[in-house]
Amino acid sequence: MDQTKKHKKEAKDEKLKDQKQEEQTFQAELKAYEKQLETIMREKENLQREYNKNVLMRLRFLAEQYQAREQQLEKLNEQVQLESQLHQAKLSKVQVEAAMEKEILVKEKQIALEKLMNTQKMLKEITEREKELKEQLSIYTAK
Repeated sequence: MDQTKKHKKEAKDEKLKDQKQEEQTFQAELKAYEKQLETIMREKENLQREYNKNVLMRLRFLAEQYQAREQQLEKLNEQVQLESQLHQAKLSKVQVEAAMEKEILVKEKQIALEKLMNTQKMLKEITEREKELKEQLSIYTAK
């Protein structure tokens, strides 16, 4: 019976030794997997950082382009407004000049009409005076 106990104990010790060795092997494999996983994760993190840096650079570039275009549009809008103001001022000047020109023409027409009326009046007076003088001349020549 002692032999059986001894044999059972040896078998139990052997089994524990095998289990311990399996556990150590398992732990070693587990650590190797953890190291591989950490390496893979670091590589992915580095790739992600690089990708994020590239995206950030592209976004900054696009933002700068957007601002430059926005400034160009603002300058263009300002230029169009200034040109519009200039054209409006020129139009106003032309309208004022046309109104002054019209006023001058109206005054000249009025003066010409007054001269015409005076001339017609004088012509009428001269014609009447001529008629009177002819009548007087006829009267004197008839005597």
